Amino acid sequence: MLHFNQMITKKKLFIISGAFLGFVLILFLISLTSTNKSDQKPAQSQPSFQPFFIDTPQPEISFQDLAKPQEKTLAAYQLPPANQENLTSFFTPIVDDLKLKLDTSVETDYFTWNNENGYLMVNKNTGQFVLKIQPPTPRGGIDINETDALTVAKNWLVKYQLMDPETEYLVSYLEPGDELQPTPTKTPGNFYQFHFLPRLNNYPLFPGNYEPGPVSVIITNQGEVFYINYQLPPLFYAQYLKQPQSVTGKDYKLKTTVQIDTAINNNQAVIISSQLESGEWQTSTAKVKQVNYQKSVLGYSAEPQNNLIIPVLQLRGTALLDDGETTQITAYLPALAE
Repeated sequence: MLHFNQMITKKKLFIISGAFLGFVLILFLISLTSTNKSDQKPAQSQPSFQPFFIDTPQPEISFQDLAKPQEKTLAAYQLPPANQENLTSFFTPIVDDLKLKLDTSVETDYFTWNNENGYLMVNKNTGQFVLKIQPPTPRGGIDINETDALTVAKNWLVKYQLMDPETEYLVSYLEPGDELQPTPTKTPGNFYQFHFLPRLNNYPLFPGNYEPGPVSVIITNQGEVFYINYQLPPLFYAQYLKQPQSVTGKDYKLKTTVQIDTAINNNQAVIISSQLESGEWQTSTAKVKQVNYQKSVLGYSAEPQNNLIIPVLQLRGTALLDDGETTQITAYLPALAE
């Protein structure tokens, strides 16, 4: 039989042991829910891309000494709310300057303002927009030169806090008619199309389609803004341009070199553009037999994914098609670790 003092001692030991085990359990649960930021991955974080080719077989893949990211982690950025009130407030200066009126006749995924000469269509979820200001009707007179046309395009974007004036660009030329047709050289009457290449914290922002850049502006031969395609989320990017330090993200693990190589070999990179060596766009019905990637760049997809700006790896190279043509391709590979 246990003496009373012995029973008390055993009860104390039992209570202390139970409390200790409970404390350990709490620490364990906290460790499960409070992992390192770089170990966490945003929900549904892997971006999806629209393939350029309709038929997506499994071509033979090769690549040589692609530059792999030296970073182990990189931030993803949460977008600010893009509701009607916020978007209307942001686009009011453009709407007022162009004397556009909100069109409520049809319910779509876009807010639309228009008048007899043009329209502004804004994605309700992201704020990405297209703007057409006037019909592409060439007029007589001396054509504006490329430098002055670039100034017109930049000034318009900077005026509405949509771009850094020092942003790099590419230029192409369009021949007006029933439709604007790409042309390799500038001839009298042709329009300019400037493709801007913005950056986010020194990383490039890649377009979500076949365009060379996520922001493009078409300028008429007389120096007037005709059409703008803005693939960036403007509320987010305008805030970044105004106060870069106020835009902060969360760090997530990137794929390792081995994981990148494995993903490329497994055809996980998505080809989003294809251009013949002549400069013409390849038909999307062609079939790819072989792919050779020669360059890789770490950056961000301008196309928001679940309200996030996500790191991606851009791959460039060549593809051999079933008709024997060789084409220049651009592909994207999700950069976050699985």
